[in-house]
This record gives sequence, structure tokens and C-alpha cells, in this order.
Amino acid sequence: MKQLLFTLALSSLAWTAFSADRVELVKNLARRGENPGGKLVLATDGKYYGTTKNGGTNGFGCVYRFDATTGSIATVASFGSTVGRFPEGELLDGADGFLYGTAKQGGAILPTDDPNTAADEREGLGTIFRVKISDGTLTKLAQFDGANSGKFPLGGLVKVGSRFYGVASEGGESNCGTVFKVTPVAGSTNWDLGAFAPFTGTANGKTPWGTLVDVGNGSLLGTTEFGGSAADKGCVFKVGTSGASEGVIQLMRIFAGGATDGANPRAGLWKSKADGFFYGTTYAGGTEDAGTVFRINSAGAGFAIVASMESAKGSRPQASVVEPPVPDDFLYGTCSAGGTNGAGTVFKVIRNGNGATINPGNVASCNDADGKTPLSGLIFGNDGLAYGTAEQGGTGGTGGIFRITTSVALRGAASFLSTEGSNPRASLAAGPDGTLYGTTFDGGATGFGSVFRVTTDGTFDTIFLN
Repeated sequence: MKQLLFTLALSSLAWTAFSADRVELVKNLARRGENPGGKLVLATDGKYYGTTKNGGTNGFGCVYRFDATTGSIATVASFGSTVGRFPEGELLDGADGFLYGTAKQGGAILPTDDPNTAADEREGLGTIFRVKISDGTLTKLAQFDGANSGKFPLGGLVKVGSRFYGVASEGGESNCGTVFKVTPVAGSTNWDLGAFAPFTGTANGKTPWGTLVDVGNGSLLGTTEFGGSAADKGCVFKVGTSGASEGVIQLMRIFAGGATDGANPRAGLWKSKADGFFYGTTYAGGTEDAGTVFRINSAGAGFAIVASMESAKGSRPQASVVEPPVPDDFLYGTCSAGGTNGAGTVFKVIRNGNGATINPGNVASCNDADGKTPLSGLIFGNDGLAYGTAEQGGTGGTGGIFRITTSVALRGAASFLSTEGSNPRASLAAGPDGTLYGTTFDGGATGFGSVFRVTTDGTFDTIFLN
């Protein structure tokens, strides 16, 4: 099946024909698992691994393995009530023969007849697990307890030395979330997960998002959507992993909202190779309260609003920005809403924009035909183009893949039909040969999602492997 797609030349805002990329649906998930969520991870064995939120033997999700060479997909391990339920974050290869991750629920099941047990707590508060790459053994390492370690972990893990760190969106002493630390216990699979760094709301933040960033000097950086002040606009924080600052949350930036500041970040931070700054986005704030792009250094200095979003050029960014492998003067990103069609945008912003609004020539609006509502960030391919996914739109109305050139031209890449997969939500992963791999949350022949790959040979075909 071939399909002609289009390119938008932003300098003239004119559409011209373009021969689309090749997209192959390499495997439907069937009952092996349902609704893949997080980004695929290339492990040390040369294969890709991911998780599904549902399905598997017990219906609580699974870890699956995808072999890009053969196109085969297999369930590695299925989750159960005690080991964890509903994994959502990206897996981490620990470089020790194991993959590590978090399950949003599961673990010890709290009493359902206890009036103090909330409805969303009755299936457990979440776990930390590992999977042995060689044989698929799935082991629960620790479970969240709510009041101390937190509950409902969302993002991925980061490894510092032998320890793992992450964030829980709720729980802790003030029920505002936590930064948690997991420490291996010699000779045991019951690892130490306890109180490490709780958020308290107004004083130091509430509802952390995303995966922490290791600064490399005994500190981790992250963001919270709320808290930090009475304004409740969120913050950028730093937490120490060693020394006197270990377990201490320090506020690096307290967002105030309004026309000159950001508010309520919903994504983690990303470090630039060009200038060493950490860049992020806020969901709100700025001149039209449509979101901002900001930067800050590891010491909390040099904060600046790089760009202020406007509804006509894109609003509500929910992923961080990126730069090309060989950095230029720009940062590239997506907005989940706004634009001329109200369906989101893809944009580039000059690195030292100093709070200016984005040049109209550096924005392309998403649409029904080529994809809309991009939720994840971009990734650069070896052809110098930045690729992304749109959850909706496209020819089949169920999502698409797009790309943007550094010379400000936005090009559609492929559209999904429901039988091929639908509603891609996670960002793409790059393979050693330049091929990009991704997942759809729904659709495919069985309706439970699919794994796909994108190459750049100038044609569009779909291959079904049931």
C-alpha cells in the first residue's frame, strides 16, 4: 500500500507533494500484551524491550521483547497482583544483565473493607521490578507504602552507582509525592525503599513529573507540576544523592506564571550539548498562558524564559525540546494544542530567544490529514530530520508520524489505519542502523497495539505479520 504525503515549506506556507517514508508494521501484540506505553529500549543483547499497560497472562501488563532482525515479538514476563500492575514508564538497562522499571500499582493489596483505603489504592501502591534479560525472570524488588516512599510511580528510573532513583506522583508525608531511592541489599531481592525526599507542597513542590536527570555532581534535577509557593505553579528542583545534601530537595526555580514566567511543567528536563544548560517546557504561563520554553543550569543560575507560546503558534507543550546531533542555534519541540487548526504544532525556537514569541515562519500547524495532538517529544534521525508521533489525525484518523527539517520544513511521514495500529503516544527510539522504532497504544489486527518501524527510502508500505 503506497500513499502520497506532503511537505509544508514554512517560508512560503505552501504545501508541495512529497514521497513519504517507508513504515512497516512489524508485529501486532495480540494477547501477548495490550496497550504498549513507554518508549522502546535497546538492551545490551541487541534487542528492544518495552512494557504494555494491560494484557499478558494475568491482564495486568507485560514486558515484551522485539527482535528487529526477524520481526518477532515475544512476551518476556507477565505482571501479577504482587509483583506489580500496569507498568507505564520506560525500562532502564542496568548494564548488569537486568532491565529495571516501575509498575504504577500492585504490590501488597490493601484491605478493601478499610474506610481509610481509597478506591485507587485497593490494587496496591506500586512496585519496582527487574527482569533478567537472559531468561525473563521477573522479580519485585520493592513496593511502595504510601506514607513514606510514596505511591503511584510514573516516570522511569535513573541509576547512580548501585542505587536507583525516581519519582512517585503521590504519597509521602504530605501526600504531595516523593523522590525515592532504591538500594540493593546483598544476597536479597527485597531491596531497601524508604523515605528519601518527600515533597510538601508550598515549601518544595507537589506532583513530580518525568524521569530525573543525573547532573553528575551528586545531584539530580527534576520538575513538579504544582507547589513551590502559594501560587501553586510548580518548580524546578535539585536533590542530592550523596554528602550533606543527600535527600534534601532544593528549589532551583519557583514558577510564578503570568506573562513573564512559566507555570505547571509536565515534562522532565533535557541537557544541551551546545551550551550545557538544561531545557524544559511549561504547560501554562507566558504571554497568553499557553506555555513556555525555559532554561536553567545545574546550579540554578542562568534561568531564562527562552520562548513564550501563543495559541496561534502552539500551546500546552507536554514534552521537552531537543537539538540536532550537531547542534545549531535552535531547539525543536511539539505543542499538544493550538496552532491554526487547534490540533497542535511542531516548532523550532532560537536558543537565546530571551522570552520572545516564536517566529511564525518557525511553526507548522498539525492537521487532520497529517496528524494532530502530538504528546511526545522529537528524535533526530541519521538523515538530519527530527521525527515525532501524533496521537490522532492522519488518513485513518488514528495517528501518524511526522518529521521536521532543520531548514524549517515540516513533512508528513505516514498515517496509521486502525488495523495497522492507532494512537501512538510514546516517542520513537533509534536503532544502530538509523531505523526508528515505535509503538501504538491501540489498534493493530487484534486491537491491542502494535510495534512499527520507520526508514527513509522514499516509499510507504505496510507489512502485516499476524
